[in-house]
Amino acid sequence: MKTMNYQNKIANNWGNIDWKKADSNLADLQYEVLKAYRKGDDNLVLTAQHTLIRSFAARCLAGRKVTSSQGGNTLGDCRKKF
Repeated sequence: MKTMNYQNKIANNWGNIDWKKADSNLADLQYEVLKAYRKGDDNLVLTAQHTLIRSFAARCLAGRKVTSSQGGNTLGDCRKKF
């Protein structure tokens, strides 16, 4: 399966993820969605979006963004006492 091969190539564990490869793969998947949208093929757009959302690269990059976020000190944090 293509996804499993890519997943094995990109990382064995969190510390070994090739982030450049993940970024590149994510950009390619996003471009596929754009091409399908420009073509006007709704089914192809849905298929490309599904592939993008389920991709290993998207999950890794989303996890990295969440774990490296410093958003706890932003306005709207209801845990702060005024």
